[in-house]
Formats: sequence, structure tokens, C-alpha cells
Amino acid sequence: MKFPTSGTSETAGIRMPGEGKITIKTHTRDHQAHIEIRDSGMGIPKDQIERLFEPAFSKKGKRVKVAIGLFSSYNIIQKHRGNIKVRSTPGKGSCFTVILPIQGKGNTE
Repeated sequence: MKFPTSGTSETAGIRMPGEGKITIKTHTRDHQAHIEIRDSGMGIPKDQIERLFEPAFSKKGKRVKVAIGLFSSYNIIQKHRGNIKVRSTPGKGSCFTVILPIQGKGNTE
């Protein structure tokens, strides 16, 4: 799937100036499902990647904003015995890969 954007896209917290692209790919390997979400956005600096999955709080005026999207996603994935990986290059975009175990008839772990 490819979702073209024009202008600045901030859907789901993704900022992409100008024309951008979000690509979603899936595949299986070693009894695991891999879901890869890649964007051509601004990328994430290396020093910020380590803190991506922490809950964030910011205060603007009288409002307090709680950003728990990636924190919640990480916890849900962990509860399903999965993992999430992030690769990013500032100026080129980011790639989030969600890896979940595949459970079938013979897999009762």
C-alpha cells in the first residue's frame, strides 16, 4: 500500500513536508509475522529513538498533552510476545517493524 501526501501530512503523528510516501509491507519468517511501516518523512534523530516508547508529557498554556501512542503500542506488542524495531535516517524517513509470533494449530506456546 502506498499513501501519497501533499502539503504537510500529520496523520497519526507523522510529519512529512511536501510530497511524502507511507509504505506498508508484510511477510512471514520463522513463524513470525512482520509488518513494516516505512515513511519518507523527516526521520528521527538517533538520540531520540531510545526514548520513542516512553510516555511523553508536554504543557502548552493551560492544557497538558499526554502522548502515549507508541508507549501503548509497545506494551500491546510485548503482551503478545512480539517486538517492534525502529530504523531511521534524519532527512530520509523512518521504518517501524512490528514482529508478532504466528500461532496455529500446532503452536501452543
